[in-house]
Order: sequence, then structure tokens, then C-alpha cells
Amino acid sequence: MRLSPRLLRWFANAMWFAMVGCGVTRSEVKLSMPAASAPSEASSADRPASIRSVVDERAFEEHVTNQSTPSLGSGGAARASSDVKSRAVGRKGTVDHPLGDVLLEPGQTVAIVVGQNVAAALQKAGYRVTSNVEDAGPSPLILDVHIKQFWSWFEPGTWTVTLHAIISTTIDIEGRSDPISLTEEWSRASQTGNDSSWTEVLEGALQRYRRQLVARLTTEP
Repeated sequence: MRLSPRLLRWFANAMWFAMVGCGVTRSEVKLSMPAASAPSEASSADRPASIRSVVDERAFEEHVTNQSTPSLGSGGAARASSDVKSRAVGRKGTVDHPLGDVLLEPGQTVAIVVGQNVAAALQKAGYRVTSNVEDAGPSPLILDVHIKQFWSWFEPGTWTVTLHAIISTTIDIEGRSDPISLTEEWSRASQTGNDSSWTEVLEGALQRYRRQLVARLTTEP
């Protein structure tokens, strides 16, 4: 007997519920800080740089039609605190069957994580990064980072699920008319979709994001 697409979707969701008992709960994950690395050959001769600001500009919605749009359970985005929104990085379940949320652990926020990864990319590109603009030295590269997307979600399959992550930023550089706009996505298959799987897909997207930013910093004047 051939199963209808609707029945197949129901079966896939049932398999997900069976595989992931914690799917209806709110999880907290911790992302690793990017490891320090030597500057690339096409470096900027140890030029000073400073990240002046990192602003989380993600928009959360109550009822989404796309899994990549940030949303929250446990009362919805409208009732969520600013702390929860600043740490929210993913939503379990599907559009039709929303389950639990994925948050960063207390002490980590999306802005902090993105700032650390931008700093690591600057160092890899040969810049000496300082925390304060006043301490940067003469003619520093001054950046303002705007986070447009930083989200993860899953796509159920019959025997596995696929986790997706997307990161998108716009980086304004003082003195330049054109910002650096970056969008990076990453996906991986998982048997269980447990907390470590969410960590891996987010860290994979961040790794690709850093690599792309290093390339832009070393090739653009």
C-alpha cells in the first residue's frame, strides 16, 4: 500500500517524537569560543581593529510559516524576556507541530558569540583586535556588527532528522560606504537531534561564517 504524503509526514513526526523524548522541553547549549589561529598570508600587517558594537536585530514572530524565522514556545515571543530572546538560537518541532526551544546557556548571548567570531576572523586576517576604540591606536578598522539572522531548526525525515542553521550579518566599517554583508548556512543529519547535535550544526555554521569573513577582510581594501 502506498502511503499518502500527509501520512508520511505524520509518520516522520511520530518517529521524531519517539527518538527525542526531550523534544518538547527547552534546551540550553554552550557554543565553544573560536580557537586562536595564526594570521593568513594575505594579512593586513597587524593593523589595529576594534569592534565598536554588536547589535542583535533579529525579529521574532508568534506564528511562523518558515522554519528559519525565529519564534518561541513557552508563552510565545511576546511574553519572552529580553534575556531569553538574546539567548534563543533554535526551535524544535515543525511549523505545524512546534515543540521546545533551544537557548544558549546563561552567560552566552547571540551578540557575544557573533562578536567573538568576528574578532577571531579579524585576527586570522592579520588584525590586532582591541576591545575599546580608544585603545586601538592610529587608523584602526572600526566595525559595527548587525545580526540579521542566527537561527537553527530541523527538518524531519523517516529515519533521521536534518538540522539546519543560518547566520547573516551586516558589518559597517567606519569610513567605508559599502558594508560587508555575509550569509552562511550549514546542515547536518542526526539520528536523535539531541543537544549536542544543535551545538554541532551551529558551530559548523559559525566556522563557515568565519572563513567567509576572513576571505572578505583579506581581499577587500
